[in-house]
Amino acid sequence: RDGVDVGDVDAQAIAQAILHEVEDRELAGKAGVWDFGSAMEAAMVCDEGDEARHWLTRYVEGGADAFALASTARQLKEVWEVTPGSKWGDILAVLESHMMEAGGGHSIEVRDLPPHPEAMEQSSGGFEKTFGTVGGVSVRWWDLAHERLRSIARVEDEIGTGIGTAFLVKGSDLVPEWGDDLVAITNAHVTSSPPAMRGALEPTEALVNFTLLDDDPFEVTELLFQSSPLDLDVAVVRLAGVPEEAKPIPLAKVLPAVEAEPRLYVMGHPKGGDLKISIDDNILVDHDDIRVHYRAPTEPGSSGSPVFNRKWQLIALHHSGSDRTERLHGDGTYPANEGIALNAIKSAAQEHS
Repeated sequence: RDGVDVGDVDAQAIAQAILHEVEDRELAGKAGVWDFGSAMEAAMVCDEGDEARHWLTRYVEGGADAFALASTARQLKEVWEVTPGSKWGDILAVLESHMMEAGGGHSIEVRDLPPHPEAMEQSSGGFEKTFGTVGGVSVRWWDLAHERLRSIARVEDEIGTGIGTAFLVKGSDLVPEWGDDLVAITNAHVTSSPPAMRGALEPTEALVNFTLLDDDPFEVTELLFQSSPLDLDVAVVRLAGVPEEAKPIPLAKVLPAVEAEPRLYVMGHPKGGDLKISIDDNILVDHDDIRVHYRAPTEPGSSGSPVFNRKWQLIALHHSGSDRTERLHGDGTYPANEGIALNAIKSAAQEHS
């Protein structure tokens, strides 16, 4: 286009080779975020719109941070000369939309969230446009955030003092015999029998308050499973009821790849106060089969909070944090919060039952 002689180059053949390579890496579990971005551009070279948008989805959902997204958006604008409304303009719009979600921020009060919109116009490629004054946040992303918030509660004592956080999942998602009723998950150091540590409540003393909804707090009727704070630090309980508006939070099938540096999100009641979302400095640091380390602002009262991936799927139960957390791999420490992988809790609960 610019008159530069690049010789006898078959761009489509190169692009197809890149696509095959990325597909092979993904099947082997070795593909990273830059692979997905490269595959997206390769599909664009081949004029494969559906495939380009498939890799776009993998790119933005695979942990691309604000730097990566901005670099790719700049590539499309300056090299491809993509403009809004032109061919591939919907891909550019999605990249710029997700730059807000991936760019970090701070812990925000739920009341500061943009209201759930009644209707939003979609772009030609089927992706949501940005909305509101915050800019660059997709409708579906906030919609899912609002849905999850309705299933998160404050664990209180009998006089309403906040002790920790709990959240709802479908019982059968953990143990098939528990059925499809919703059960609540929190830390054993929040409620357990006998109390696992000082300050923990007996389940019969605990009340679960869905503060965004108008229901009265619900009593705990049964302790289904617990594990020591020195082990999985979890308690799973049945409640006397659940709000009609609450839905079970879905479990992620796998943990995100550490190499992609995805962002995680924590929802809870820090200091026993209002429900908040941690969206600042929230990079996944490391994980093994049991523990997940991440950076996200949490405070006392966040114990028992759900930890989400970018799709608002549940990956871990938050339980502690320190500026000297022991590394999961190698020697030494680093500043990190720690959650217990939900799949580890699921396996332990099934073995117990």
